[in-house]
Amino acid sequence: MTDSSLATKTDLKWVRAEDGIIGGICMQLARQLNLDPWLVRAAWLLTVCVFGTGLFAYIALIIALPRTDRLDKANEKMILGVCLRLSQRGDLEVGLARLMALLLLVISCGAVIVAYFVLHFLLPTQSPGRSQTPSKSLF
Repeated sequence: MTDSSLATKTDLKWVRAEDGIIGGICMQLARQLNLDPWLVRAAWLLTVCVFGTGLFAYIALIIALPRTDRLDKANEKMILGVCLRLSQRGDLEVGLARLMALLLLVISCGAVIVAYFVLHFLLPTQSPGRSQTPSKSLF
């Protein structure tokens, strides 16, 4: 692994570690905060036992965040590519965009699916860095 690829992997905050025990969430969070992984795992276990929300949050993070060893696949579209295009236009990490979409889906009890399909047709398919032909838009 070269120094530039290592710097790219460590600059990303919304990713999972490839060498974690279950999903790599606690390991990556511990690396970001410069803590021992067992402290983060103990805090997560406490949220599961006391509040009950830790399990849902952990599963949501596993679904939404890419692993550091699979970052090349993270920038491929998954379901219609809306989160990828939103992350490109808003200069967000794709894992964060997917996490926000997943949380909105759960909070709205599925009503955000309509907005997801509307955004699929409204967002341009090319990334902002590429030259685009002028489009005829209402906005």
